[in-house]
Amino acid sequence: EFAEQLEKILKEMQFDNRPLQRATVSVDDRPNRICYDTPCGWNTYDSETRQTTVFMPNTCSCPDETYKCVRTGEKVSMSAYVYHCRQNTTADDIEAEMFEDMEYFI
Repeated sequence: EFAEQLEKILKEMQFDNRPLQRATVSVDDRPNRICYDTPCGWNTYDSETRQTTVFMPNTCSCPDETYKCVRTGEKVSMSAYVYHCRQNTTADDIEAEMFEDMEYFI
C-alpha cells in the first residue's frame, strides 16, 4: 500500500526533465573513518551452538597495517562477538577473518 501511494505521488510530480540525484553514496565516496575505540566488526553466532553465522564489518577501519581487527569480547544480548583494532596481537588473539561459507554485510 505504501509503495503504491509513493508511486502515485511520483507520477503526479513534475520533474521538468532535470536529472534526480540519488540518495545513495558510493563506497568509494565515503570518508575513511578510523575505528579507534569503536568496534571494527561483529560476528553473530547461534546462541545455542555458538557457531558463528554472519560477520558484519564496521564502516570504519583500523588506523594502519600495524593494527588488526581482533575479537575482544562479546555482546550476549546481540549474540555476537565484538572485534576492535589492536596492535601487538598474539597467536591467541582471534582475528576477524573472512570465511567462504559465511555471510557478510558490508
